[in-house]
Amino acid sequence: MSHLKRHIPNMTNPELIGLAKNRYLDEEDQVAIAKFHYRRAHNYLIENINLKTAARDVLWDYNGYARKCDLIQYGHFFNEQDKYHELYDGYATQMRNRSPWRIPRVFLHHFRWHSHGMSIRTDNTGTPPDIIEDIYLKDVQRPRANSVGESYSGYYYSGPSSTEKMIIENHNTPLELIVKISASSPDDNNRNLAMRTMARRS
Repeated sequence: MSHLKRHIPNMTNPELIGLAKNRYLDEEDQVAIAKFHYRRAHNYLIENINLKTAARDVLWDYNGYARKCDLIQYGHFFNEQDKYHELYDGYATQMRNRSPWRIPRVFLHHFRWHSHGMSIRTDNTGTPPDIIEDIYLKDVQRPRANSVGESYSGYYYSGPSSTEKMIIENHNTPLELIVKISASSPDDNNRNLAMRTMARRS
């Protein structure tokens, strides 16, 4: 039985962060931190490569989409496609209006910084193909058709061409969509990348 969890409400913020980063923290203590109100400690728990299932589920159940996005980005629900749909179907419109950079970062390309020093970059995000197709429609095709184009960008989000490139590179993108991009993209680099991807996957 853990003797730490009963002290968590009295710990300082640095103490909570230190515990949340610890890869060898047991499940009871992780759950206690997840239930405590300190958001930064939650972030470090999510970055913990040994996040336990019970603590993960507590973090998922918080209102809003920020923690859910981070949990998906860090691969904690990789084999649970219903969670991808719960997040995307429930919050994609809000994300597009408030923080459009989250869409590609969460569903198309993961860059994970783990608090013990390891980092992982991967296009194998576990995203269901139908979500990727919807992202292509709403974050690539529609901005281009509405003449928003590459002006729809910002510090974290660099526009339809960048999103299209991530779609081509994602492991779960249907081959039919890659064929479509190879024939129709106005971006020469993306058309060429799509053709190379077609050849490799064929």
